[in-house]
Amino acid sequence: MRDNRSSPNILQSLTVHRYQLSTINYQLSTIHYHMAFPPQSETIISNLFFMVVGLAILVYILRGTGILSFIPGGAIWFLILLAIATGILFFVEKSRRF
Repeated sequence: MRDNRSSPNILQSLTVHRYQLSTINYQLSTIHYHMAFPPQSETIISNLFFMVVGLAILVYILRGTGILSFIPGGAIWFLILLAIATGILFFVEKSRRF
């Protein structure tokens, strides 16, 4: 014969396991979302970094060819240092673990 007193324990156990599985599923979907879409601050800094590097290279090449010869050397140094600073920010933001 089957003991009916153990049935509630089995149901409670199944409910607990279902809750744990739904929690794990939520955590995995959250991890997948964050891996698919980086945080907003990371995309802003990466866009800023690549724009500054592109602008610095463009100004450097155009000044070297004589098209932008009126731009002083200090402005080019400023662009290069700004590119280095945004590169450091980009690296720090990229290496964050949360």
